[in-house]
Amino acid sequence: MGLFVVRYGYRDGSEATRDEHRPAHRAYLGSQESLRVSGPTGDGGGVLVFEADSAEVVAALLDQDPFWKLNTIESRTISSWTPVSGPWLTPLGL
Repeated sequence: MGLFVVRYGYRDGSEATRDEHRPAHRAYLGSQESLRVSGPTGDGGGVLVFEADSAEVVAALLDQDPFWKLNTIESRTISSWTPVSGPWLTPLGL
């Protein structure tokens, strides 16, 4: 198992669709046991952190996200992440 950071970049003009479907998006993400933390960023995107076996597992999970299915996400990057310092290491179980 490892940690993976996901960066969402939203499609221009998708605000109304995202507003309408945000409850379903958050409910879906909240139901994923592998999700450790997520939220919007100040530049209008989003960041999610998962604990999973591989980036492919995370991608398959996110393919079912209502925002992805509604084509509101223009870009999605998934990167492995190895945190090495900071006060969040203990709460993350590292």
